[in-house]
Amino acid sequence: MTGFHLTATHSARKMRLSSSTAKTWRHWFPSMPANHRDLDPDPPLTTEQEARVRTLSKTVVSRIDASLVASASPRWRKVATVVAAALGEARGSAAGLPDVYYARRVRELVAAGRLESFGDLSRMRYSEVRLPGHHRGEV
Repeated sequence: MTGFHLTATHSARKMRLSSSTAKTWRHWFPSMPANHRDLDPDPPLTTEQEARVRTLSKTVVSRIDASLVASASPRWRKVATVVAAALGEARGSAAGLPDVYYARRVRELVAAGRLESFGDLSRMRYSEVRLPGHHRGEV
């Protein structure tokens, strides 16, 4: 299959998948079209969602972060799983916030060293996180 390339579309742009990613998708999902929505990065927040996020207090954001960290474990877990668990605990001002905001907070927690990551954090279903300091042989 020399020269065969899969592309993923997001908005109006095309992104070329790496050859190893394309090969994996061809192997496991031979009937899935190359431009399947599941290959797209997580969508950005809407203008309305961004406006709501800007009104969150530091206390609320800290509670969201604490919930995300509490939903992580020493073992790798899908970001989508961690986000879903934290969303299930959301109360007050955090209730009703979109999952993509929680995924954004996961990226911030990784940048701050509070979580370790593996995979593409722009796609919560295709990335994993764990609590830091749990390397091979430590769990």
